[in-house]
Amino acid sequence: MPASQKKLMTLLGIALLLQALATLLAYGNEVRQGAAFGGDFAVFWQAAEKLAQGNAAALYDATVLKQVLDGKTPTGGQVAPFVYPPPMALLLWPLGYTNYSVAVALWTLLPLIAFYWLLRKILIYSEKDAAEHYRLAAFFTLPFVMVNLMSGQTGMILACLFMAGIYGWQRKRWWTGIAFGAMVIKPQIGVLLPFMLIATRQWRIMAVAAATVAVLFAVSTLVLGMGIWQDYLSIMPLFGRFAHERFAPFASLVASPYMSLHLMGAPLFI
Repeated sequence: MPASQKKLMTLLGIALLLQALATLLAYGNEVRQGAAFGGDFAVFWQAAEKLAQGNAAALYDATVLKQVLDGKTPTGGQVAPFVYPPPMALLLWPLGYTNYSVAVALWTLLPLIAFYWLLRKILIYSEKDAAEHYRLAAFFTLPFVMVNLMSGQTGMILACLFMAGIYGWQRKRWWTGIAFGAMVIKPQIGVLLPFMLIATRQWRIMAVAAATVAVLFAVSTLVLGMGIWQDYLSIMPLFGRFAHERFAPFASLVASPYMSLHLMGAPLFI
């Protein structure tokens, strides 16, 4: 990279770092004024609490969604049903035995540390100037990291699973498929992975990923009961209608194959 281009990239990276710090300070001020840290993490926390209390039957409660769709409840308030597949519940369950502050700290910090560790490992394997590239990569991921930090969503966890898969793929490790298969906790994000594995003829990785999905589904069924799948499938059409009515203006901002298909006319189920 020419020296002038390198300098420009470094300056841009520093600008992104300053922007991230300013955003974090502003967010910290909102939290001090009473806003709950973690945003959408409340959805996962409520699910974890239900599981820890042995109330798995209430995990997919469609009551509020039905009331909103029937016009009996205003949509101005926060409506945040848990609509992730049962394997996601296995990940959340341990958080229910802690308080909210500990749970949101674990949810935020552990994936953050893993993300930057994996980013460094991947770059060390693939780039000569790994140290220099890592600094720039870390800067340029900050906008996405900050959004996830404030929203309390699953982005960092899914990014870690994907990067762990890439890390294993680089080194031809057998467990690569486990990382990819575990992305079933939010299946619409990994919808292109099977096509990628078929195109690159990674049959072993694909087999391990499929086995991982099967094991996660089986364990979810054994732990939560067969009825959990009926509850999950029952809430999906309701949430599809709810999301279409409430989040339609944001659809064009969601960069994923799933949402792209929806914008082309495919039905919205998740």
